[in-house]
Amino acid sequence: MKEECGKKWKVCVAATIGIVILIILTVVILAFTVFKPKQVVSTVDSVEVHDMDMGFSVLTMSVNMNVTLDVSVSVKNPNVYGLKYYDGSAQINYRGQLIGEAPIPNGEISGGQTKVVNMTLTLMADRVLTNTRILSDVSLNTMPLNAFMRVSGEVNVLGLIKIHAKSISSCNFNLHISDKKIVNYVCKKYKREA
Repeated sequence: MKEECGKKWKVCVAATIGIVILIILTVVILAFTVFKPKQVVSTVDSVEVHDMDMGFSVLTMSVNMNVTLDVSVSVKNPNVYGLKYYDGSAQINYRGQLIGEAPIPNGEISGGQTKVVNMTLTLMADRVLTNTRILSDVSLNTMPLNAFMRVSGEVNVLGLIKIHAKSISSCNFNLHISDKKIVNYVCKKYKREA
């Protein structure tokens, strides 16, 4: 009888260990396949002129400028899990010099969703006007600009593992001064693994 009880106990322990190992293997396989964190993708969707006043003084040989741009950016979360993003920013550069910046408000995106964030950037005229090439660009009726966006975030896998993610995108375009339009819009996405 003791021998029979010992065999049942061994079978029970072996079955329990086998089930635990099977569950662990299943979770690990799912974590590295179906639920594997994917790249977060940020995109500068559009840049439009909201307001623009520009003038040239012949007497002082100076350019007066006030430009406000509407920038639409989107953050796509291709993961099964939710994404919390933070420390995001959008910048406008003129010939490599930062001339406008706005923070991207912190937020959350559900798995498989895309969130669009609209913001207004006012160009810092004093920074633009100190650039020695502004007079030649104004005379050519075009300003080469760059919109740069960076988003950091965190993907929470099954409530157990937090994986950091970053995404960067950059768009080059020209501001056509006379008709206040954005032309020659070309974007690049720099995807970083989560």
